[in-house]
Amino acid sequence: MKPITLIFTVVLMSLFGCSSTMVESDKGMGFPGIHPKYSNASSTDILIVHGMCSKKDTWFKDHVNQLAKAADSTNVEHIGKITIPDNNVNSDIHLYSAKIVTDSGDFNLYGILYSKAISDTKKDLENASVTGSRAYLNRKLKSFAMNNCLADVAAYNGAIGEDIRKGVRSVLSTLHDIRGDKTGPLVLVSESLGSKVVRDALICDQDNARREEGFQLLSNSNVFVMYANQIPFLDLASDASCVINSRLASELNASPGLNFNEQEQKLSGNFSDILRILNDRETAQTLDFAANQGPPKYWVAYSDPNDVLSYKLDMSKYGNGDHGDFQVVNVSVKNATNWFGLLANPSKAHNGYRSNPKVQNMVLHGCLINDNKCDLGLYQSKPTTE
Repeated sequence: MKPITLIFTVVLMSLFGCSSTMVESDKGMGFPGIHPKYSNASSTDILIVHGMCSKKDTWFKDHVNQLAKAADSTNVEHIGKITIPDNNVNSDIHLYSAKIVTDSGDFNLYGILYSKAISDTKKDLENASVTGSRAYLNRKLKSFAMNNCLADVAAYNGAIGEDIRKGVRSVLSTLHDIRGDKTGPLVLVSESLGSKVVRDALICDQDNARREEGFQLLSNSNVFVMYANQIPFLDLASDASCVINSRLASELNASPGLNFNEQEQKLSGNFSDILRILNDRETAQTLDFAANQGPPKYWVAYSDPNDVLSYKLDMSKYGNGDHGDFQVVNVSVKNATNWFGLLANPSKAHNGYRSNPKVQNMVLHGCLINDNKCDLGLYQSKPTTE
């Protein structure tokens, strides 16, 4: 390499930062992709739940289009809203549906949108800003990080939280009925706060029949995908937002295989509770749900180091160990340009996972971990066809 070329390359790297993808796993192997061609099923169902920060009606459509692009498919059907047969559900909580057709199998996608249910609770924050001169970047950061995003966490821990959990429970029940006796793969894709919402909707539901439908639904999952993982941050609130189902607490208390505090009568308070319960065969039988394809095996958390609202999972705390037979994988990706090593767009860093081609390709095709790097798709066994 010529000296001038080397100098130019070094300067560019210092300006824009490194874009390599780093992968860490508690077992050091890899994780499978969700594309139907890697399973014996003709289709894969995907449930997408958004997290904090306001979302428009186009949020789900954007998810579908980005996945279709990664799957190299132009055959996309946007079905629209699905009626939730529960008159008590907040009218601002919706279930959307779409379908992607590929030569190797189809994707049936479902999206839960609850953002509008929160929007009214935080609409006055912009008008409550302190009067006076404020730096442009400070104003933008407060508007995005505090008023638009972290405000959702505060609102969720208030009265609106139960409305959201009730809506998600009804959506899970509706999707359970839609799938019927289908035992094909279902993948849960959650963004930031979304994982906590799903966890609470199941763990804190006092309606045993409906809660068990939710667990039956998720028992078909082999991969849980998390964008902008916030579990360590949300753990600080633990179960402040809801009361654990009494029957579930009683049964889990009698199950020594789970990380359950008998004195406090609490689970850990995060999404790993779902994986622990689904991996505990005794509890599954006692609570009248059974894994159709075996328990979830992979918990894959994608995070951009410049995403100020994302954290990686502590392997010793959330990994295999006493927490059941599932593998935790942290994937570090780059959604936003790192300008001069000083700043990256916080909004793009937090919301850019679904539009990041590398992320979508890893989700679709999985990866084999090689020296903390991802060899795309090599983790898979030979593709199967029907």
